[in-house]
Amino acid sequence: MDLLTKEIIVGIVCRAEPTLKRVFLAVFLFSLLGLAEQASGFQQASGPTSEKSAPSALSAPGTDTAAYVPGSSVQHFRELRFFQLGPVLFRPSARIHYYYESNLFATPGSNSGTHGVALEPTLEAFIPLTANGIRLDYSPTFRDYSNFDPSHKMSHTFNADSRLDLTPVLNVSVREHFTLASLETSEYVPARELIFSDARFKRNSVSTQLNWALTDNNAVGIIGDWNHVAFEESASSGARPFFDYNQYSLGGVYRRDVSPRTGIFVNGTYMRDQADDPRNIASSDGFETLVGVESQLTPLTSGQLSMGYRALSFDGAKDQNYKGAVIRGSLSKELSETIRVGVAGTRSTNLSNFERNAYYLTHGIGFTYQQMFGPDFLIAVNPGYQRNTYALPLAPRAGITADHRVDGLYDLGVAARYRVTDLIGVEARYDLLHRSSVLPELRFTNYRAGVSLLIGQRGITTGRPR
Repeated sequence: MDLLTKEIIVGIVCRAEPTLKRVFLAVFLFSLLGLAEQASGFQQASGPTSEKSAPSALSAPGTDTAAYVPGSSVQHFRELRFFQLGPVLFRPSARIHYYYESNLFATPGSNSGTHGVALEPTLEAFIPLTANGIRLDYSPTFRDYSNFDPSHKMSHTFNADSRLDLTPVLNVSVREHFTLASLETSEYVPARELIFSDARFKRNSVSTQLNWALTDNNAVGIIGDWNHVAFEESASSGARPFFDYNQYSLGGVYRRDVSPRTGIFVNGTYMRDQADDPRNIASSDGFETLVGVESQLTPLTSGQLSMGYRALSFDGAKDQNYKGAVIRGSLSKELSETIRVGVAGTRSTNLSNFERNAYYLTHGIGFTYQQMFGPDFLIAVNPGYQRNTYALPLAPRAGITADHRVDGLYDLGVAARYRVTDLIGVEARYDLLHRSSVLPELRFTNYRAGVSLLIGQRGITTGRPR
């Protein structure tokens, strides 16, 4: 089936459907048509198909999983099956989820248990340019619940990542992440001060990095980031669960390879947050300096660790100016050909919308265990813990003896995936989230249990964490 035939089929269906569903149906149909071609042998698949061939990056709880080193996801595209159309490589896939969620609203004693279904097609593409290229992926997601009617059943996510080699010693990387959604609160509060909201928002996150190799083992770089979040609800309506904000940063990095497997780096970054905060306290200026090491300790063990200092000045809340340590680290090891383990941790600050707090301090640590049983069956266990602490004293409350808000979030994810064929798989998953807090109204437990049908194979869509 050629591209023109696909476009005709997709176009007929889209013209017959409401505008909101057109893009979603187009991607889904294009994905299924492409998968049919792979199964029929019209397009040749290339590269290994094992789930183990494309390891996922481990991020510590409380960090933004959409923020990663620009250009670091490009190399993984060819590790799973794809088909080619001219110079462009494509990989369509889809996931159909059915699950039960015990406490969707994330509130104590909530009667918000609900069954849910989700349809999530994904179209990935790779454009080869210079020695590397541009990786793209787009995922529209349709969700529906038995006991809850979301304000918007569709969400959209688009990612782009590129590394372009301008000369043998100079390259530039650009990463883009765009989300239009309502239920994905971790997009704008990655440290989970807020767990549930049905308010629609847009997020656009762009990161650029210019790298210049001075010698064989010395390099410098310039890094610039912009992260924008905006809600559809106005501030005056009181319907926004959080405030709109823009985050900017500009910095430089120096890296020296002290051995073929180990490099040390130093960076400094200027940071500015501009927040449309009704309290007028969350905007800030500051800087961060880090010293770190990244190493392939052995052929089967790799890790990185960075430690530094962050200072933030809040013009609207001088009493909350922050000066303190920031830490990021991760370690992964292959215990055998079939077993992987990993750990990641962080210490950092996050924007707050709680009472008069402009920020809160987050400590997070997460673990992963993955094991393959034969070429087709994989299990993964991912526990984690996160602690959020707030600087300002709590407003007076009846029955509360604590001086400050402190939350603890406990995570557990268990998944089992079986590949029936290279293009069809089944995954069973159980996720548990419990939040303890000095404030009784914030304590809750929620679990989600479900099963998914996997069509095709989805590639790596995030790169190396910062």
